[in-house]
This record gives sequence, structure tokens and C-alpha cells, in this order.
Amino acid sequence: EDWGMPNHIHRYEMTDVEWDTRREELIRPFDLFKEPSIRLHVVVTETRTIVILETHHLLFDGMAHKAVWYAIEDVLRGDEPYQQGDLAADFNRLEIAGYGSEAYLRAQKSYKERFEDVRFTDICRAHESPWGRTLVTRPRIPAAPINAGCQRMGVSFAVVFNAAYALALGQMAGTEKVAFYAISHGRDRRHGNRVYGNYLSCLPVLIDTTPGQTIGELLSQTKSQLF
Repeated sequence: EDWGMPNHIHRYEMTDVEWDTRREELIRPFDLFKEPSIRLHVVVTETRTIVILETHHLLFDGMAHKAVWYAIEDVLRGDEPYQQGDLAADFNRLEIAGYGSEAYLRAQKSYKERFEDVRFTDICRAHESPWGRTLVTRPRIPAAPINAGCQRMGVSFAVVFNAAYALALGQMAGTEKVAFYAISHGRDRRHGNRVYGNYLSCLPVLIDTTPGQTIGELLSQTKSQLF
């Protein structure tokens, strides 16, 4: 940690037309040896103020972004930002404390038996870049119908999501049996939105996406694997 490294806010003033034509210029790689792994841009036009936060994924995950934006909202409302202190480190210490325990060794043995000679699935195996230039898409899908469907089927959203992910993974990789990591547990829910850090436990999952099975059978299999 180099606390002396300059952490500049980049401020720009331009017209709306200039913003529309020049905003792609702001996207550039991080120089990990000469600048912090976070950038803040403030763009002021005639009609709006745009705040752009860029972070390197090596240090920031989705939870980290959430925590930062919660803190920014607190400040804008005039509230005292949530002081997370060492909560993330506390979670990590609790997780490490379990290493070598009877339960840990039992789980380790079980995973070794289940995943022996199994390779974790790579969605880019069939083509160099099946997604083209798109790395991530976040379509805005209403959650209410999904939640209602999950309640109707008696399964959690996590089961449905992982089953759908297994199907997509199998199609992209050209294989019926897929192995991947699913987030099984992590930060304390009481502080989940306002704590950041990479302390998440990942659960290895092995799912058979054989085309002949029904959706119910796939969900049942996924639920069994997660539990």
C-alpha cells in the first residue's frame, strides 16, 4: 500500500455534444505501477454533472462498488457515512480459523472425490471470443416475476440462477457435464451492502445438463448440489 501515491480527481468541462463524442476517450487501461487502481472523473456539461468511478477488478468486486456508492449517497444526504472498520477482515479471520478443522478436512475429502479428473468448464473453449467485444451485460429484468416463479416452484433464486448458468455454460463449452464455482456464503447479511473486500467462500458445483431431463429435474439436481 503506497499511501503517498497521488489520487487525483479528473475534472472536465464540456458541452453535451462534446460529451457524446468524447466519452470513449476516458476508457483506458490502468498503469498498475504509476497510478492508483481507482479513478474518479467528474464531467460538467450545460445540463448535468456526470460522476464516473473506475476501479481495477483485482482490488474491487461488486460488493466494493456497492459499499462506495452507499457512502457517496450518505454524504450527499448529509448523513454520517457507515464506518465499516475491520468487519471485512473479521469475516476473513473467521473463515481462516476454520481451516484444518474436522469439518474442513471432511469437505476437502468429499470435493476431491467428487471432482477427481474433472476440469472446470471454460466458456471460451469452442471459440476464441464467443461474446465478441462484449464482456459483461446487465439487462434490466424485473425481479418480481422471477421471485414469484421461484416461490411457486418452491426453490430459491440461487437455484434457478445456477441451473440457468449451467445450461448456458454447457452450450458455450459444448459439453453436457459442467463444473464451476458458485458463491455459497460470505459476508454477514447485517452489513452486506456496506462492507467491501474479497472474502467470499466459493462452492465447487458439478451439474449434468443432459438435454433429456426436464426443468424440474435440472432444478432438483442443482438444489441438491448447492446444499
